[in-house]
Amino acid sequence: MNIVVAVSAPHISYNLPALTEHLKLDGKVLAAMYKGTIKTWNDPQISALNPGQPQDIALLPDIGEPL
Repeated sequence: MNIVVAVSAPHISYNLPALTEHLKLDGKVLAAMYKGTIKTWNDPQISALNPGQPQDIALLPDIGEPL
C-alpha cells in the first residue's frame, strides 16, 4: 500500500527579460512543453495566455535550449 505524504506543483524557472509581467502557463501548456510539442516561446498557446507581451519574445532561444 502506498500513502501520499506530499503533493507539490511543478516549478518552472525562466529568464525572459523581454517580458513585462510574469509568464502565465496553464496545465495544458506545461504538459505540451514537457512532451516537446511546444518548442518555442512564441507558440500560439503561450501567446494566448500572455496577451500584450512583447513580440520580440520570438527572438529568444527555443524551449530547452541554453540561454
